[in-house]
Amino acid sequence: MNVIPNNICEGLGETSIEERIGPWLQDATLWFEANISPQSLLDKDMKSLADTIIQCRALWCAAPALDVTMHPNGLAVVNTDSLAPASAERSREFRKSIMNLMLSSIENLLKMLLSFVEWRKSGPAKDLWLSTTFNLPDEVFDAVECERDWDSLVKAFRKIRDTEDADAVTVWAPEMLEVLRSAGPAPRRTPNPLDAQALEVLRRLVRSSVRFSLRADEAQDRFFKADCYYRKSEQQEYYVNLCKSGIDVCKPWADSRTALLYSPVVFRNEKGSSGYFF
Repeated sequence: MNVIPNNICEGLGETSIEERIGPWLQDATLWFEANISPQSLLDKDMKSLADTIIQCRALWCAAPALDVTMHPNGLAVVNTDSLAPASAERSREFRKSIMNLMLSSIENLLKMLLSFVEWRKSGPAKDLWLSTTFNLPDEVFDAVECERDWDSLVKAFRKIRDTEDADAVTVWAPEMLEVLRSAGPAPRRTPNPLDAQALEVLRRLVRSSVRFSLRADEAQDRFFKADCYYRKSEQQEYYVNLCKSGIDVCKPWADSRTALLYSPVVFRNEKGSSGYFF
């Protein structure tokens, strides 16, 4: 187990650390399959990262129950005549370091998985990682102010998805938004390089708009809030103009009801028209 710190070791006659966290390793493996990727899709390099993620998850969950117990001041060693409490700060830092390693490993693994078509069809991909135009943990943490941990990451994904959905009908078009979400940041999505570039530009415009929207929601200063909303509207205007340009990859937008909002029917005063006048 390559992520177990070398300062956690068993004494003479004690159960090994690997055996003690065995139940958590099983849970972490199931957690990985449900939230990151089916292991059957991984190659050798990916499996190495997957092992790190699983071990980090297991150790993070098991830490309070290893050879320490919870104490008002943090973690404390058991099986001794007197407790030797660790500080609450050191306890938090220990678990935080494990969480950071897990998140960075997830980031690196996803960069490899995003170009795999089979992974894109998997449950974890559709339910979480391709559920917004933000696909990597660092991108999400950059957009949403929150703690850098797994639970906060999942909540941030939901917040971003809700923000994207809020403008789906009036700007993005639900059909086009799904295309942009499922496309991901993989470099060669279409046979035509120009189409791939257009998709990437559209994705960036959506993401930029979402960032400004989230900043506006959190802003206390009314001038800063107004500036964020103005910049958000700019990004959305660029998006609509690009979609109206007739590029092939924008066809889902052009065929949507959203497009009708930007191309209203022009009344022509003809005898067969309703409301005809002389």
